[in-house]
Amino acid sequence: MNRDPDMKDRVDHMGDKVENKFDQAKGWMKEKWGWLTDDDFLEMEGKAEKIKAKVKDHYGDAKWEAEYDEFTREYPEYK
Repeated sequence: MNRDPDMKDRVDHMGDKVENKFDQAKGWMKEKWGWLTDDDFLEMEGKAEKIKAKVKDHYGDAKWEAEYDEFTREYPEYK
């Protein structure tokens, strides 16, 4: 049976993507609630959470792509 050896990595990567999107949404909600309640600190905290999640999402993709490229160089039959 031919199984994909990096399937677990793909699943982990998708879990990270979902977690980052959730963190972005949570930051957006904090930002909007801070705006509605005129709480500047909560609004800034929400903006910071959104930015942190976006950066984490972006660099997580780059890390995963680098690991995938390394794997396909070592095992070209799985490309």
